[in-house]
Amino acid sequence: MLDAEIPGVSYIYPAGAQRGTEVEVRIGGFYLFDKAPLEFMSDSLSASAYTTRLPQTLWFEGPRIAMPASQAKEDYPVDNSASIKVSNDAKAGIHYWRVWTSQGIVPAQSFVVGELPEVVEEEIEGSPVPVDVEIPLTINGRIFPREDVDIWQFKAQKGKSYSIEVMSSRLGYPLDSRIEVLNEAGDIIGQNVDHYENDSFLRFKADRTGTYQVRIYDSQFGGLQNYVYRLTITDGQVVDRMFPYGGQRGTRIDVQLFGQNLEASPYSVQLADSGDLQEVTLDGGGRFALQLGDHPEYSELRDELESLPVIPFPAVLNGRIEEPAQRDEWAVQGVAGKSINFDLRAAEFGSSLDSVLELFDSDGKLLTSNDDVTKGVTDSFFSFTFKEDGVYKLVVSERFASRGGENFGYRLTASEPPAIPSFRLSLSGSELTLVREQTVKFKVTAERLGQLDEEIALDIQGLPSGVTVEGAKIPKGKNETDVTLKCDDKVKIATYDLTVTGAVVRSGDDDALETDLKLSATADWNGFRELKLAVAIPTPFKLFGTFDTNYAHRGSTFEKTLYIERTGYEGPIEISMADKQIRHLQGVTGSKVIVPAGAKQYRYAIQLAPWMQPGRTARMVVCGSAIITDHDGSQHRVSHSSGAQNDQIICFVSPSLSSITSTIESVQYRAGQRQRLPFTVNRGQLKGDVLVEIIMPNHLKGVSATPISVPAGQNEGVIEIHFADTENIVLNAPIVLRATLRDGKGIHTAEDKVDLVP
Repeated sequence: MLDAEIPGVSYIYPAGAQRGTEVEVRIGGFYLFDKAPLEFMSDSLSASAYTTRLPQTLWFEGPRIAMPASQAKEDYPVDNSASIKVSNDAKAGIHYWRVWTSQGIVPAQSFVVGELPEVVEEEIEGSPVPVDVEIPLTINGRIFPREDVDIWQFKAQKGKSYSIEVMSSRLGYPLDSRIEVLNEAGDIIGQNVDHYENDSFLRFKADRTGTYQVRIYDSQFGGLQNYVYRLTITDGQVVDRMFPYGGQRGTRIDVQLFGQNLEASPYSVQLADSGDLQEVTLDGGGRFALQLGDHPEYSELRDELESLPVIPFPAVLNGRIEEPAQRDEWAVQGVAGKSINFDLRAAEFGSSLDSVLELFDSDGKLLTSNDDVTKGVTDSFFSFTFKEDGVYKLVVSERFASRGGENFGYRLTASEPPAIPSFRLSLSGSELTLVREQTVKFKVTAERLGQLDEEIALDIQGLPSGVTVEGAKIPKGKNETDVTLKCDDKVKIATYDLTVTGAVVRSGDDDALETDLKLSATADWNGFRELKLAVAIPTPFKLFGTFDTNYAHRGSTFEKTLYIERTGYEGPIEISMADKQIRHLQGVTGSKVIVPAGAKQYRYAIQLAPWMQPGRTARMVVCGSAIITDHDGSQHRVSHSSGAQNDQIICFVSPSLSSITSTIESVQYRAGQRQRLPFTVNRGQLKGDVLVEIIMPNHLKGVSATPISVPAGQNEGVIEIHFADTENIVLNAPIVLRATLRDGKGIHTAEDKVDLVP
C-alpha cells in the first residue's frame, strides 16, 4: 500500500462576504476531484454540503516567465464551486471552513464576514481597465496573472478623509500588495506597501472633488490564482488604535480613539461586570474591543507616572512609549515572600512596541528582566519573589531606542500566581489525517498555572475502533507532548470528531493541600474544542516512468510511454495532468486518458504551446485516479502522482514546425461592420489542410470570426472579423490568429497576435 494523495486548498474566491448575504465562491483545490464534503466551523455560516468541480478552471497565462524563475515548481489548483450563506447575526471577522476526501482532510481555511456592501472583480485578460465603484464597500479581487494591475475608481469630495485597506497576507495568501491613490489629474497622492505584515493601508484627504483611482498590484510584480485580496475603501468611521486597551470589570473608563471620522475623544465606556472582552460599536459604525480584568487599573491617560502613588499588587498598568528612548518607571510596593507575575501585552493589541521589562530595587540594582516571552513574541513576562518589603521600580522601554509613538502602548498585569493550581490545553490544529496502517502525530501544549508541575494524563474521546493511542500524557514538568495515533487496515474510511481532555490528580499529602485536588481541561484550537480526524485510504497503485529526454517541437504533440505498478487494484485508472507540477508548465496541456483494467503501461500525450521558448526544458507530472471499493462495500476516489525525475515527462523545446503570420499588425474596430484579416501560413515539412481561426479573449463580446480551411498547397488566406453594432466594448487585449494542422503525429499549432484598436 502506498501513501494517499492528500487533498489541499490554494484559495477561496471571493475570500469573504457581507453579513446577511449569500455568495457563490470558487475554491481552488488539489485532488478534490468531482466533489468533496464542505463544512463551516461556525453556526452563523452555512455552505453547500459539497464542493463541485467546475467544467473549466479560469486561467490567464500572463507574460512568459524567464529563466531561472520558470524552473520553480508551480501549483495548478482546480476551480470548484460552492455556495455560502452568512446569517444576519454572524460576527464580523474571520470564520473557518474545511473540506476533505477519502484521502485526507484540509487544514482549516479562512473566510471573512464583513459589514460593508461587497463586489467581486470581473476578471478579464489584457491591460488594466478602471472599474467604477460606490463607497463605502469591500472589493474582492485577485492579482492574476503575473504583473496584473487592478484599478478601482470612485467619487471623492474635497476635504473628506478616505481609508483604504488590503486584507490578503493576513488570510495566508502570497500577495505582497502595493496600493497607489491617484487624483483626477493622474498624480499619485498616496502609496503604501507594508502596513499589516504584507497588507497595505493608507488614508488620504481629497484635495479636490472628483474621481480618484486606487491601483493595486503585487510589489514584486507577481500574481497567480491564489493572489486573492479584499480591498476596503470607506469614508466612514475607522478605529485604528486606542488607549488604554482595557479596564477593570464594572467600572467606567475613558478611551482615547485614533482613526478616521471619530467622535470626540476620550470616549467614555461602561465596562461589563463579566467576560474577558467587550466589543464597542460607535454611533457612526466604528468598532473596537477592550480587554476586561479583575484588578485595579492605573493609566497614563488619567495620571502622569510621577504623580501616581506607590502601586500595590495586584494591579494593571497601562502606558505608552511615546518618544524615542522613553522609559516608563512605575513605583510598586513589594511584600516579602510574595511572588508576582509581571505579564506585559502589546502585540496582541496591534501595538508596535517591542517591549523590555525590568525590575529594580530601591538602590537601583537590576533584579530581573525580560525582552521576549519566547522566540518571535515581542511581549515580556517574568515572575519574581520579593525577599523584603519595600518600594521597587518597574521599568518599561522599547527595545530599539530610536522608536516610539502613539501606537507603542502596553497593558501590564502584575498579580500573584493563582492560589489553586490549574492548566490549559491547546492543539496545534483542528484537523488530522490518519492513513490506514500508518501513524500520525499531533501536538498538545499545556499552559501550567499556579506552579502546577504534575503529569497531565490525556484522554482522546471519539476514536473509532482500530485506532490506538501512544504518548497520551504530558510528563511532569513538561509543557507539551506529541500524541501518536496508529490505524489498522479495517477502520472505516470516514471523519470522526475527537475531544482531547487532560486530567491531573494532586495528592492531599502536598503541604499546600488538605485533600486530593482533581483538575481537568479540554484542549482547543482557536477556541474550537473539536479535533476532526479523517481516516484515509491509501492508493493501491503507483505511476512511474523511465528517465529519458527528447526534443519536442513547440506547438506540436509529444507522447511518452509510462507505467503502473498495481498493488491490489486491477481496475481502470484515469490519467491527467497533476494539480501540482515540478515546474511551471509554460502553457503545456494534456487531456484525460483511461487506462483499461489490468493494463500496466500507457502512452500519454501532451500538447506544447506554440509560444514556448526554444532551448528550454519542459517537465510535466501526471496523476492517476480511480474509484475503488473498500471491504465494507463503500467506494472511494484515490489518486497518485510522482514528481521524481524518472517519472516526469521531460522534453527539450525545439522550434515550431509551422507558423502563421498576419500581414497587418492591428485591426480597427468598426461597430456593425466587418474587417478582413489577411495572413500567410508556413507549413514547413508538414502537409495537409490548415484550420485558421481567431481566438477571442473571454470578455470580448460582440466580436466573432468564422474559421476557415486553407487547403494543402495553398499558403495565403483571409479571415473575416464581424463586429456587433455596439460601441460598448473593452478593447484591452489582442486577438489570437491560430493555425491548426492535424496529421498522424498529432496536432500542430501556430499563433500570431493582432491588436484591436478603436
